[in-house]
Parts: sequence; structure tokens; C-alpha cells
Amino acid sequence: MWGQARPDESRIRVVNASADAPAVDVYANGVLVVEALPFKAASAYLSVPPGSYNIQVRVAGTQTTVLSQPLILMGGTDYTAFAMGSVSGSRPLFLIALGDNLLPRPSGTISLRVVHAAASAPAVDVYVGGPWAPVTGATPALTSVPYGASSLHLDVPNAIYQGRVTVAGTKNIAINSPVLRLPGGAVRTLVAVDAKGGGAPFEIVEFVDRD
Repeated sequence: MWGQARPDESRIRVVNASADAPAVDVYANGVLVVEALPFKAASAYLSVPPGSYNIQVRVAGTQTTVLSQPLILMGGTDYTAFAMGSVSGSRPLFLIALGDNLLPRPSGTISLRVVHAAASAPAVDVYVGGPWAPVTGATPALTSVPYGASSLHLDVPNAIYQGRVTVAGTKNIAINSPVLRLPGGAVRTLVAVDAKGGGAPFEIVEFVDRD
């Protein structure tokens, strides 16, 4: 059921956005909470007590820890934790936890959030418009978004959209999102990732926050 966490709980889901990581198990304070999460997948929201956690990401089915990081979760808050970076590349694995705004939107509005998790890509500009709309002459919705950064939730009129991502300061399209035909009030997170194994071609993966 969609909604916001109660004041006495936190809710969190995990996204595996590391292109060269295997499927992973996620532990919170030594307890297995997410099992065998593959690249480009998200867990369900998990309800946990607010507080401090040590999050460990392990190769699925093993004790091999590829990431260990502390995380503080506040009561009454929903989070998505993104595991991003590279197991073998120059950008090491890390975890970012973003607060999720799951409040109902008006029926004529949808909400989009963008996360740059493509470890091989430079900073980017993001355009949001009609399907296959040219970016020449258009103004980006987001400019110079660096790797590891995210936008806020952007509320826009309900319509058919497509995200287009260019290398920052250019009109060179690096990624096209899926065409977004969303119900009014929907909330989505769009995550730019490398191809499986790392590098181009890049891709935007759509995650359902709220319908």
C-alpha cells in the first residue's frame, strides 16, 4: 500500500545500480533484509524501527562483503537506498539514501526524480519533453548533474514524456528514457546506469514510487 511511513517507523527499499556487481544480499545490523537483488532491480519497501544501522552488501549467497556503510533512518520517512559505483573500476561502491516524497499528487500532475548512477558517464544535462522531442533550442530541466547526484521530485502536468540526457553543456544525446505514459498522481524515479558490466550504452531505468 502506498503512503508515508508512520512516525514510529522508517521504510526503506534498496536499488542495485552497480553495473558490474553480481546479485547481492543486503544486511542491516547483521540481519539479512534483501536477498539476491540483481542489477537494475529494487526491493520492496521494508518497515524498520528508526535509528542507526550498519548496512552490508554481500555477493548473493556468500559472506563476501563488497560494501559496508553506516546509515541513519528517521521516523516517519520513506527512503530509497541506491548501491552504485563499481566493484572493479575506479569509482568504488557506495550507498546513498534519498528521502522519498510519496504524498499524493493532484490527479492532473505527475512527479519525476532523476538519479545519475552511471559510473562511466560524465556530468549530464537532462531534458524532459514529448517523445523524441529535439533538444536543439530546448532548455534542460536539470544542468550539469554529476555522477552520484539526484534531483528533487519534479512535479509536472500529466502528459506523455520522455527524458533525454546529454553530456553537460552539449546537445549530444547519451541516453533516452522509456516513453512515460503515467496515470495522474504517479511518482517515478528515473535512474541512469551503465550497461551490464560497465560502460556504454547507458540506460535509464524507471522505478515505480507511487501510482
